[in-house]
Amino acid sequence: MQLLTLLLAVSTTTSTVPADSATAGNASYRRDDLSFVDDLETGDLCDSAHGGFAYFDETGTELPWQSQIDFANREGGTRTFNDNREDNDSFQEASCMSPVGLWEGGVYQHSAWLDATISLKRSGFWWWETTWLDVDYYIFDACCTGTMSAQLTNIPSGKDYDLKVWKMWDGPNVSTSDLNFNQPFNQSINSGNANETLTLAVTPGTYFFCVYPKNKDTNLSNYDEDNPYHLYIEETVDVTRPYSSYSISQGKLNGDRGALWISDYAPLGHTPVTLSNDQARVQIINYDTYPFIRHLADKYNGTTAINYAVLYVWDVPLRASISQLAGELYDLVNDCASWEANQAKQASIDFNRDNLVVALSGYAVSYISLAVTGPAGLALAALGFAVSTIGLVLAEAGYLLAYQSQPTFTTTKTDLLNYLVSVQQTFAVGQGSNNNEVKILRFRYRFDNSSGHYLDWSPFYKSTDYNFYNDNIITWQIEDSGIDGTVRGIQSLNDVKSLLGD
Repeated sequence: MQLLTLLLAVSTTTSTVPADSATAGNASYRRDDLSFVDDLETGDLCDSAHGGFAYFDETGTELPWQSQIDFANREGGTRTFNDNREDNDSFQEASCMSPVGLWEGGVYQHSAWLDATISLKRSGFWWWETTWLDVDYYIFDACCTGTMSAQLTNIPSGKDYDLKVWKMWDGPNVSTSDLNFNQPFNQSINSGNANETLTLAVTPGTYFFCVYPKNKDTNLSNYDEDNPYHLYIEETVDVTRPYSSYSISQGKLNGDRGALWISDYAPLGHTPVTLSNDQARVQIINYDTYPFIRHLADKYNGTTAINYAVLYVWDVPLRASISQLAGELYDLVNDCASWEANQAKQASIDFNRDNLVVALSGYAVSYISLAVTGPAGLALAALGFAVSTIGLVLAEAGYLLAYQSQPTFTTTKTDLLNYLVSVQQTFAVGQGSNNNEVKILRFRYRFDNSSGHYLDWSPFYKSTDYNFYNDNIITWQIEDSGIDGTVRGIQSLNDVKSLLGD
């Protein structure tokens, strides 16, 4: 008789996946083998090619899924399928099927499946033993705006399992304790072992699914520890919604001077505008009870950042204005003799219609004029730009440079100078510059899990950033963002401010 070995670990996929890993606290995320271990959750990550267990023959060859079931049924015995995700019996202990930002085969993962059983649970012994029926909770992080479908199939003969789903809303205080089993977002409760199907509109966030027996009686007729059910969940992007993609060539014909991509998700509801002049570094108090933010924090921490907004600029006067102001800010910071290179200080750059006000440790140290007659305006005039347009582009450039720098952030002089010189060089114009060149400015956030858990909106310089955008189409899904977004053309300061939520 052929020997079958039960492997209690999720196998790796054959997809080409970029190797990357990050660790934080008691959680780890490795994209190269698609395993995800989180001490706040139960079991391993499932992916679109494997369930939570797999049978192998003596040669080490994995059997196809249906063959695994057929072989296991022929082998007989009890507990043929050991469910490695137990005890995932509550919202707090749910097993993660797909964490936000999982990269698979060149796109962010949009589907996952697994196989598991409903079993009889026991506690205590002898006269003091109590029994109850298993329920299985799963987490699926949606990264898009669109639809999500879930199919519960292969329900064992004679059993009646149902399927429920809940959405966890975003916010700084949300918790799994807010969820109620009797108040699902949607549910499928067909009779007998008929398939259960759910379809719902989704936006980025954590969704909980629960597979449970309709009858809670511990009679053997209500559970099956030998034959697994099959759960498949898939999200589909709504590519027909407004602003899901943008043509740069068409935007130029419409008079757009640039475009702005905005993520569909603001972490914990925060953006630089909502933080205003408060701290750019915000403590996360619901890390343990909010899977979506926890998964983001475990992946995008330290020097790994996620894009919230990306500015694409081809208008030469606007490019020149951003470059000129970044250069003046660089000179101002560099000339601050009392600030040593590696000394950390609190800084902010605030925008008003007339000036950029630079403050260190809460005190305004200087300002940069945005007037046509100011140094930046005169420099732009010397480059040959029309005086009638200089005031407008300086205001736009000033707002963009201050957008992520208005909340007070902690930085060293060296780090801030590196950020400013990168912006200055990216948007610099010279002889031959034209609107066929598209330059990029990114507004990003990241997390710090070194001592507690924090969300950080500080301006962030990354030496590997590329400066040019060479494609004509900008879509809902961009590099360095595990969450989808929308993209619109911009023609004025009001366009920029309205899109960024100001």
